[in-house]
Amino acid sequence: MVWELIKVLFSERQSTYAASDNEEDMMQDVKEESAEVDTEALPLIRRAEFSCWLQECVSHRVQEDVSDLNGSGYLKHLFFLLTGRELDSAVELAISKGDVRLACLLSQVGGSTVNRDDIMQQLHLWGRNGLDFNYIEKDRIKLYELLAGNIHDALQDFAIDWKRFLGLLMWHHLAPDSSLPVIFRNYQLLLDQGKAPWPVPIYIDEGPADGIVSNTKHSDMLYYLMLLHSREEGKIGFLKTMFSAFSSTDDPLDYHMIWHQRGILEAVGAFTSDDLHALDMGFVAQLLSQGLCHWAIYVVLHMPYRKDRPYLHFTVIREILFQFCETWSSVESQRQFIKDLGIPSEWMHEALAVYYNYHGDFVKALDHFIECANWQRAHSIFMTSVAHSLFLSANHSEIWRIATSMDDRKSEIENWDLGAGIYMSFYLLKSSLEEDADTMLELDSPESRNESCRSFVGRLNESLAVWGDRLPVEARVAYTKMAEEICELLLSGLSVYPDRDSQLSCFMTAFKAPLPEDVRSSHLQDAVSLFSLYLSETGHQTSA
Repeated sequence: MVWELIKVLFSERQSTYAASDNEEDMMQDVKEESAEVDTEALPLIRRAEFSCWLQECVSHRVQEDVSDLNGSGYLKHLFFLLTGRELDSAVELAISKGDVRLACLLSQVGGSTVNRDDIMQQLHLWGRNGLDFNYIEKDRIKLYELLAGNIHDALQDFAIDWKRFLGLLMWHHLAPDSSLPVIFRNYQLLLDQGKAPWPVPIYIDEGPADGIVSNTKHSDMLYYLMLLHSREEGKIGFLKTMFSAFSSTDDPLDYHMIWHQRGILEAVGAFTSDDLHALDMGFVAQLLSQGLCHWAIYVVLHMPYRKDRPYLHFTVIREILFQFCETWSSVESQRQFIKDLGIPSEWMHEALAVYYNYHGDFVKALDHFIECANWQRAHSIFMTSVAHSLFLSANHSEIWRIATSMDDRKSEIENWDLGAGIYMSFYLLKSSLEEDADTMLELDSPESRNESCRSFVGRLNESLAVWGDRLPVEARVAYTKMAEEICELLLSGLSVYPDRDSQLSCFMTAFKAPLPEDVRSSHLQDAVSLFSLYLSETGHQTSA
């Protein structure tokens, strides 16, 4: 019913749209057809369409009342038919009962107000002349009152729903050429005076739902649409109430229908507002509760921009990505939909990085921090949680891949040379030391080899001091392994050094490295042997 009423009340606003290429021909036909209609007749055409819509809305209520009569009288039957403007059925029923005069009156309902005035004058004349109305059926008098436009007198001792009351106001009380805004304002005036039934929402009007506990008078969305159509320019203070969940459903957390209705009404130009964020966020929360994160982001993207909250969309979307990361990341269709919405991939990777880091999957967290260009955080996780595990499991290619992926951004990373740079230096230095001795002599001097190893050992010690307690025991073990391998390669090539001083200098480099005590003791023994040999050689030279 709501969608049909929107079409009836606001359809002409479609002409304000700019048609797409494949719609231009169709829109042109509509404009040509509309051009043939007299503009003065448009309000009457809209009134007629509204009348037909209202008849369809109340027809089932009319049938319910008729079915409850149980043959108690055709006059009541006629009255109920008139509340739904079922004139053909009413006239046929009156004729079938032999009430031809009444049938003639019924056939003129909704026509000239002259007939209505004549019936009213006749009733007044009977009253002035002292006619005993007890000789006329009460139901017939009610029919006459209704035909005369006295709807309140006709409805005495009879409860009627608000839509049929509105229909009686339009069909029997007001002039047949009254525009819809006039009709709606008259109904609102009677409502304010307590002379019209309240426009309760459909879920109450046609049977209250279980569990509704509220002392607040809620109004139906249909009523608000009528107010919106008849409002004076700029007066739309009822929008927040109009787009509350209770205007269309008994569920205070169900916003899906009114959100779409708001979108259509704004699209056709019925109103514009940037103050309905409660509706937007309510619908977002509803979608999130059902695990539909991608549609929640879609709704956020359609929220109007506000100058006083310029970063609202940014904040809400990132909050959704972070809080519901497990939901949207586990469904490929949602991930793809979010990408298709144009959400930056960096936001998604950052959310995934935080999620995996929280759950202890540091390798995945590291990859996503790199993808979102959070180099400092990626470097920190690499050093404290990932690198040592990969090193001790001999996954050196993965360490190299990760480190080189951050190398181009090392200027943005604090302590790069004492972090991931340590691992890169280790692999480069190890490769250099493992080269063929002849090649090594061509490329570098023995002294420079020792200097390179001394520099690396110094950086290892400095790195341990800088990272401190942030490095787990496994990371310190990895540092020890690196130092051990470098020192082993350095000391295994002592034969290339020209003198004992240079060889002893290599041992001094090894002693400064963070080595295990047993390895250090072994090197110390070798150094003592070398030093003894050095003393022996020096003694022979002196004696000679």
